[in-house]
Amino acid sequence: MPLKPEQLKKYQVDIQRIVPGVVNLHLSESQWQDLSDRLPTGQSQQQAIQVKKLTFTRIVLALSKVTGQHPNPIIRQISNKQPSRACKKEPDPQTVSLPRKRKIDKVLNPEDNQFVSEKKKLTTPLKKTGVTGKDSLQQVTPKHGYTREALTPGGTRVRLFFSNSQGSLYKKVTPVGNRTNQGKVDLSKARKRLFDEKLPTTLYKERPKAQRFVATLNTMLPEGQNRLCSQKQLTQATCKDIFIAHGHDEANTTHGNQYHWSHLVAHFLGGDHSIDNLIPATRQCNLSILQIVEREIAERLKSGVPSITITVTPHYDQDDSLIPSEIIYRLEWLKKDCMNEFHQEEIRFNPASYGFPTRSMQASIDQLRKAAEEEHPLESTDSETNQHSALLKVSL
Repeated sequence: MPLKPEQLKKYQVDIQRIVPGVVNLHLSESQWQDLSDRLPTGQSQQQAIQVKKLTFTRIVLALSKVTGQHPNPIIRQISNKQPSRACKKEPDPQTVSLPRKRKIDKVLNPEDNQFVSEKKKLTTPLKKTGVTGKDSLQQVTPKHGYTREALTPGGTRVRLFFSNSQGSLYKKVTPVGNRTNQGKVDLSKARKRLFDEKLPTTLYKERPKAQRFVATLNTMLPEGQNRLCSQKQLTQATCKDIFIAHGHDEANTTHGNQYHWSHLVAHFLGGDHSIDNLIPATRQCNLSILQIVEREIAERLKSGVPSITITVTPHYDQDDSLIPSEIIYRLEWLKKDCMNEFHQEEIRFNPASYGFPTRSMQASIDQLRKAAEEEHPLESTDSETNQHSALLKVSL
């Protein structure tokens, strides 16, 4: 039943206590009535307790339904602060944020490079990073959750980790294991019934769809701009909770910072801060995406590339899992100052993996990217020249 005028006024006060910025939406009376139907309250003690349990996220999602807007613009509007009465100051020049780089040992150790190349003979720059050359790799049907797997001449199963027009790099398939041995989480334990029992209140119930986004300098967030709410507020669960609900027992005794809500399209690049743009991942996977993809995009944009099209597709090989077995990134851009030179990369990560690429492995990737940018073939006069596609593939 519609609320009476005095009840509606009290309801508005209750909501404003939790979300003061709701006044910025200028809701009509009918919209307030609609909101009260979705988030009821009243005079009874039981209903009053329910109001106290309302969260910022629940109200935002209800407001999204009432106004027909996506939650992101709702959050922006209700978070806008009123202008200050203080004297106006000249605004600081807008600078583009770039996540601070982790401290990494600058000395390369080629012995910790796990990459295998299809080419037996490698050029000196790539060989110095520690890549092992093989005569050939036999493509085989994937059976470990990855979309591209192969066998070395010795019978070792590897997955495509990185490739572009200048070469391909493979890495041994990551076995199921724990964080100590840099294994991967066993997603075959995932069961929807158990997930619903352990996390009945989480809002993260559906697999996100593929995302497509055009990144430019204008879409990147200004330095120092914070997220308006946390991933936990959006999903009503920590990322660690998601892994535990998938049957990963190790997460029970592991610090929560080892599991990250990862944006499919980086938030600092302009991606939505919404449930539809989040996937659960290990800390190692999230940092790998930051190191290999997100910083690369930001640096290219800052160097003069006008835009980069990002397409991200989560891949699942377990029916009941909300944790992807692979995330596939496809990057496309035109070389700066050249309107007809087109580059594209396809990058793959394993959100359930505890592995992280070593500095020597990252150096191998840098060599292939540099060669593709300069259009110098990064291979010897070996007969396998031109066997590789123009796709760059990374899978962690």
